[in-house]
Amino acid sequence: MKSLQTPSAASSGYDPDALPVAKANEVIRSFLKPFSGIEKLPVRAALGRVLAKDIVSPIDVPSHDNSAMDGYAVRGQT
Repeated sequence: MKSLQTPSAASSGYDPDALPVAKANEVIRSFLKPFSGIEKLPVRAALGRVLAKDIVSPIDVPSHDNSAMDGYAVRGQT
């Protein structure tokens, strides 16, 4: 029976000394800084920022039932 290392070693980019997932997550978390507060901004001033909560419209848009896929079906023969 072949080991899993043989096919993995044959693939390009395989590194047997790669960090385990748990250790990699620890390293990544060490570089992250959690958000410290929430700001309220006009929509146009919020470009490139992260939402603190979902934005929900108070009205239905559009105000009528709408198909998920509007369009045309075409069948042609050559």
